[in-house]
Amino acid sequence: MSGARDDRPALAALMEYVRTGDTVVVWKLDRLGRNLWHSLQTVKKLTERGVTLVSVTDGIDSSTAAGRMMIGVLGSLAEYERELTGNALPSSGRPRGSTAPSLDAHARLTTQTTSPPPGA
Repeated sequence: MSGARDDRPALAALMEYVRTGDTVVVWKLDRLGRNLWHSLQTVKKLTERGVTLVSVTDGIDSSTAAGRMMIGVLGSLAEYERELTGNALPSSGRPRGSTAPSLDAHARLTTQTTSPPPGA
């Protein structure tokens, strides 16, 4: 099953099948979603239903305090990543649709106005 696909019939079937007290074992946590954010949303849905998640290669077991902490840290990183990519500036250095001078133009102006006068 590909992590990049939006239609995930096997994941949908798993989510319908699991019951409280079940344990879902994945090879790697990122296999649960298209990206880290989606994977963590899936983890959240599983844990809210009382399902334990074990990620073999990541060493995460949601039944342990350390595993829950790691899931929390990954959740914080995913949120940070979403904020960064959502607020990313295009290569021009200006927000899309902006007519303001680019960051490069500002840097040139700042450099020109703060340079010492010749011979100083």
